[in-house]
Amino acid sequence: MNRIAEVVQDAGLGAEIAAAALASWILPERTWWPLTRAIGWAEVRLRLGRTGASPYPFDRALAVSVGRSPRSIAAERLASAHGARLWGLREYCRARRTHPVVVGGTVHLDHALAHGHGAILWVGRFAWATIITKVGLRQAGCPVTHLSRSEHGFGTSAFAIRRLNPIWTRIEERFLQDRLVMAPGSEMAALRALRRCLGANGLVSITVGDQGARSVMVPFLNGKLRLATGPLTLAAACGSPILPVFTVRENEETFLVQVEAPIEAGLNQDRKWREARMAEAYARRLESWVRNYPGQWLG
Repeated sequence: MNRIAEVVQDAGLGAEIAAAALASWILPERTWWPLTRAIGWAEVRLRLGRTGASPYPFDRALAVSVGRSPRSIAAERLASAHGARLWGLREYCRARRTHPVVVGGTVHLDHALAHGHGAILWVGRFAWATIITKVGLRQAGCPVTHLSRSEHGFGTSAFAIRRLNPIWTRIEERFLQDRLVMAPGSEMAALRALRRCLGANGLVSITVGDQGARSVMVPFLNGKLRLATGPLTLAAACGSPILPVFTVRENEETFLVQVEAPIEAGLNQDRKWREARMAEAYARRLESWVRNYPGQWLG
């Protein structure tokens, strides 16, 4: 992308953020879903065209499995992402807000912390997870240290990273114990800080992803899903359990942050074998959540 195109893109993104913030402050929340749903369908028509070919490789199999069209799943995914953005940006408004978030499975957090080695919360990539997970855990008295990247937020350009993304991360940080950034050249410092947090019996949250120094391919729906295994390696090194976390919007009134039982595998086994089995176990759990909330999973 040339410099002019990048400037135009950054300007458009800035205007989009400003419009979303204004809408979140002045529009009643009951109007958000009809608005974001209309935007989602408009974007689907623009992006997918007549073919309906989704950029998400599992959408066709998922659509068959749940009896929906790939287009409807894509539209709901976009609507959920826009809704989460509105919900987060609303935090800049001074009006007092209620946060209707239910946190399930806190017993697994209690059990993990009782052993003294902290816990790694492996957060699934669902549309509402980036903000609601942090809000829910803070409300439950379990704020986390979150591992993030400089690209997290709104964009990946240098301007977005420097000026726009902090608009979002400042919201998240209200509900965090700490935020560690994996920026180029600072990876080892972030990992050392994570180890210190776990060594102090703290909670670390890491979003499930497919990018990392090592990854594995595991069965998922009718294909293969790539999962980065860095969190699994960190858990084994620190003696900390891995707790999957799934965050969804259950209805118009309530969000659910579900902490699940730890994923376990024999510690005496070969590292590659152990991480592959744990990744497969995670994928099996993920599949049921994706089937139940197909339009909220970000792939």
